[in-house]
Order: sequence, then structure tokens, then C-alpha cells
Amino acid sequence: MISKAAKNGKLIPVQVPWRVSLSTPFLTVRVAEFEERHIEFVATFRLETSGMDERKIKITTDAQLVNIKSSFEFDGSISVENFNYDYSEISDMPNMNEDITAWGKRFTDKWNETGICPNPRMYEVIESEWVTASYNANGQYKHYLIIGEVMAVEFLCEEWKWEAGETINWFKDK
Repeated sequence: MISKAAKNGKLIPVQVPWRVSLSTPFLTVRVAEFEERHIEFVATFRLETSGMDERKIKITTDAQLVNIKSSFEFDGSISVENFNYDYSEISDMPNMNEDITAWGKRFTDKWNETGICPNPRMYEVIESEWVTASYNANGQYKHYLIIGEVMAVEFLCEEWKWEAGETINWFKDK
């Protein structure tokens, strides 16, 4: 397991049945004054009977602060290693000495067994310096990070919820 010293907080995977798609650059953020904020992306759902299912996810939040990062800042793709957070709590990342097929089976088995994706690419950042540095007198805000294929978004909010759209049929006739 790769670990990093906690400088700005620790990543904890959120408990959801999906994973942000690594093959679909679709992360979209909508922020407008005096309105709910929306974050949309394509996510993969694991289905025991039929393999995988991709759907558009829409997160609605009362985010007060939003920070967007691009893969251009990191000279390549984005992953947890690009952020100055402790990611030792993400137990389902392959390590350098592990056979990728064995890791994939372990990951999939855990996902099927629990119904929760072991590493959804959305995390709560606990012990966050960003939360500490912001006006958070009542401790009501939490810090979240979503990592897409070429972009990542961090936000502080009191609450968030998600809803899934219909299954995406990438091969349908137009």
C-alpha cells in the first residue's frame, strides 16, 4: 500500500455503489450564485448479473467553496497521488508488487460482496486544512474530492446527495 504523510488531510472513500468512470472525460461543474451547485460525471455501477453499467451521476450540493484542478497541472492523468493528502485509508489500490489481475479480482469481489465500491474516486477529506482555514465556526462544512479522468473538483459543503440517470447505451443507433 502506498501511503503519504498527512499534510492537508486524509482521504476516506465515500460509501456509494458506483465509481467515477476512468474512460469518460465528462466531469462537469455548475456553480451559480444563490443556487445549488451541481457536479455531473459518468459512473460505473457493478452488477453481478450483467457486469458493468454506466450512468450519468448528478451530485447536488450546497457547496460554499469549489476548487477545480486539471490534468495539465500534473503533466498527465489525475490520481490521489497528485494531492497532498494521506491516502493510506484507501485500501483497494493496487501496489507495485501486486499482480493486477489478482488485485482486480479482489476489488470486484469486494464490490459485489458489499454493494459499495471500494474506491469510488470520491472521497471525504478529514482533518482538512481547507476546512480549518475557512470560516467553519460550527463545524458544519465537510471537504470532498472527486477525481475524474482529466479533471478533479474539491468542494466544502454541509450536505450533498446523488442521483443516477438512465443506463448509458454507448452503441445505440441514432
